[in-house]
Amino acid sequence: MKAGIDLGYSHWKLIAADIAQRMPSICGNLERAHFSLNGRDPDAVILTIPGDGQWIVGSAALRLSRFTPRQEDRDWIKSQAYLRYYLAALTELTTASYAEIQVVTGLPVTYFAQDQDEVIERLSGEFRVQREGRNWQKFKVTRIVCIPQPFGTLLSQVLDNRGRIVDNDLATGRTGVIDVGGKTAGFLSVEDLAEIPSETGSIDIGCWRALTLIRDAVNDRFPGLELADHEITALVAAKSDEKDDDDKSQPTIRYYGESYDVSDLVNEALAPLAEQIIAEATTRWNGGARLDQILVSGGGADLIGPAICERFRHARIVEDAAFANAKGYYRYAQRIFAQ
Repeated sequence: MKAGIDLGYSHWKLIAADIAQRMPSICGNLERAHFSLNGRDPDAVILTIPGDGQWIVGSAALRLSRFTPRQEDRDWIKSQAYLRYYLAALTELTTASYAEIQVVTGLPVTYFAQDQDEVIERLSGEFRVQREGRNWQKFKVTRIVCIPQPFGTLLSQVLDNRGRIVDNDLATGRTGVIDVGGKTAGFLSVEDLAEIPSETGSIDIGCWRALTLIRDAVNDRFPGLELADHEITALVAAKSDEKDDDDKSQPTIRYYGESYDVSDLVNEALAPLAEQIIAEATTRWNGGARLDQILVSGGGADLIGPAICERFRHARIVEDAAFANAKGYYRYAQRIFAQ
């Protein structure tokens, strides 16, 4: 069984045969006192891990746990949370009691050279886990490959689901990738599918920076509201879902029983983020004129992508941008792990 798993600071994504899953990179302690008239939360992914206890993984942790610690630094690959998201992804692959898995994953380009060996060692081997409602499962990760994250975006466009090259122009041309994540923005420049190191790197800025600015602005305008992370994320998601001026899915909040449009606060927070990312791309690529095209991906692509495309006329937001890296990992797995 082959899988592409993208373990991001903001969300983790999984692509495999007929499977596409995305969950927030959030976990919390299980508290059994939770009660709902609607029954058990259908979104709750509850894992029991030997030596690590029971954990809720994903958005349900925000509702069902008092504490949801989030680590957003380079060392998070060493954390237990990082492993919990990985095990949650493995349980999405199958309900079988035993499975052998071949995985392709990725790292931010800045950390790739130094950290890839540690990631491969951490995510290889045998794992036991029980997901609530199932028997214990054992996963054996027999082979794993780690690549720079934005390469996943490129491979998602170059390869098909069987790992075959379907876009020769992209495979042989000179391409830039801007991958806008929750914590980092990655910049990749390749020619003939080979990285150009002087034009490749990442910066510690992503959509979580905008979320912090939005939260502060909302709290200033609406004292006492104190929105949680998932509520701020919903505001940004509503912004990314806007299709035209007549679309009614505007970023709104409820305050003392009334609805308020906060589009202006969201726009004000996103504008400087877009400017910084564009400035970094312009500097790295000397304006981008030598590139044949620029691909924009990541969870922030729908938010920041339009400004990038306005600046670079040969840029485009890839389809299913949030899943692009994971999709490329899976297609690469199909190619390199072919039987």
